[in-house]
Amino acid sequence: YLDWNAYARLERLYVKLFHQEADLAVHLILDASASMGCGESPPEKKFLLARRLAAGLAYATLANFDRAGLMTLGGRPALTRLPARGRGQVRRLLGLLDELSPAGEPDPVRELSRCAALQRRPGVAILVSDMLDPRLQEGLRVLQHHRHEIWCLHILSPEDRGEGLEGELELVASESGRTRAVSATPSVLEAYRRNVGEFRASLETFCRERRIGRRD
Repeated sequence: YLDWNAYARLERLYVKLFHQEADLAVHLILDASASMGCGESPPEKKFLLARRLAAGLAYATLANFDRAGLMTLGGRPALTRLPARGRGQVRRLLGLLDELSPAGEPDPVRELSRCAALQRRPGVAILVSDMLDPRLQEGLRVLQHHRHEIWCLHILSPEDRGEGLEGELELVASESGRTRAVSATPSVLEAYRRNVGEFRASLETFCRERRIGRRD
């Protein structure tokens, strides 16, 4: 831009050039649906890990002078906080995460579409989830369509992986409440663990093909 102060002193026009660093907007998306509350004793240990991951990422982002926001898929209360920076944002996000509990059966495609529509420019979107809702993959496609860089942090409890299960069990679907009696015989557990392995391999393939970062 024209440096009018220099013009006033020297009566010559000078153009001042500068380089502005573009800050990064990090969108933390936390799966807070009812399935995230299932797992080891205490019941919310899986969700506790998810909240700690989100808190650590928020702190690291803000410490780097970038902007961090938080959105939950489900949860009590459901949250949407647009990316911002500063010490106040650290306190706000950590306080919200501390009070959050898993609940509900959200529509991830609708919620992630809403998240994408709120953002004025692309950023980094980090999803922390057990990925048990198959619609989450379509939701990630929506975010990619809006040119966000996507990361998926995949969290499964030992029970999700079929560990520590034996005998006669009554399984309860955390989000629908439906029940099913199951005899956890060795052959049943072997089949279940094989399905879990296929599910994880399918998710890995999806992320690799879409160039989505993934950690579990």
